Amino acid sequence: MKKLKIGILCLKPENYSNGRLMEQFRLRGHEIEHIDYTKCDLYVGKDATDVFYEGRSLKYLDAIIPRVAIEHNFYALAVVRHFEAMNCYSLNGSIAIGRARDKLRSLQILAQHNLPIPKSAISNSTLNSQQLIDSLNGAPIVIKLIEGMQGKGTVLAETNQAAVSVVEAFSAIKTNLIVQEYIAESKGKDIRVFVVGNEIIACMQREAKEGDFRSNLHRGGKSSKVKLTAVEKKIALAAVKQLKLEVAGVDLISSNEGPLILEVNSSPGLEGIEKTSEVNVADKIVSFLEKDIAKFRKSKVKEQI
Repeated sequence: MKKLKIGILCLKPENYSNGRLMEQFRLRGHEIEHIDYTKCDLYVGKDATDVFYEGRSLKYLDAIIPRVAIEHNFYALAVVRHFEAMNCYSLNGSIAIGRARDKLRSLQILAQHNLPIPKSAISNSTLNSQQLIDSLNGAPIVIKLIEGMQGKGTVLAETNQAAVSVVEAFSAIKTNLIVQEYIAESKGKDIRVFVVGNEIIACMQREAKEGDFRSNLHRGGKSSKVKLTAVEKKIALAAVKQLKLEVAGVDLISSNEGPLILEVNSSPGLEGIEKTSEVNVADKIVSFLEKDIAKFRKSKVKEQI
């Protein structure tokens, strides 16, 4: 494989996931550098589309790996789109990242394709708060910000009064949220399925710490190895396919009606999944990118013919 020049779009190159990717790409002989996408300048014009970073053009990059934070979602996606306009390969595309980041849009797409999700509701008016809660069979319910990650912006309202109060409080500050049924039978456990391309490469079970219902490892949850069922594999792969992601973490939860999709993450962390599954996830991503960028280049050549 010819040496590639790659930019990893992230804020913290020192964190585990970004560090592992940079390490693995270099081990395979590629050049990879950190690009703080919040400091990129975008130039648009006839025959002049370019991205500048620290005063230099980034046209030399063969590929980008978006690992963008939710706080800068609008500009981050603009930067990814700009690279795409320059015919630079992106591991996950801007449209797919945008779909995954918007929890409501994700749910709409998954439901449209008959994939199992928790019963959910959203409203733009506090006048309907009680009706929303009743439509989910009442409290307890889970309340989520439309844009959130690692369990942030997710609240469990255990009583009807608490549910109404939280919904009205969020609505008062003009924050969009989703309310979902609480799956009590999951007992604070979920499964993270790591998908690269159209292949499941690793998985783990996560369990919330005592007193919490969120199983995120960043919030003190613990992980263990798990074997997926055929149904869980099928659902995880279908979810990633419909959101058009190439690298994703799919979170599944067990219910009395079977596995449900909680969320699909476009920038899944590597630390927990690598240490728990003992799979070199970073190397799997490198291998996929090497093959996929070759297909990408061939398709661009065909477009020009």
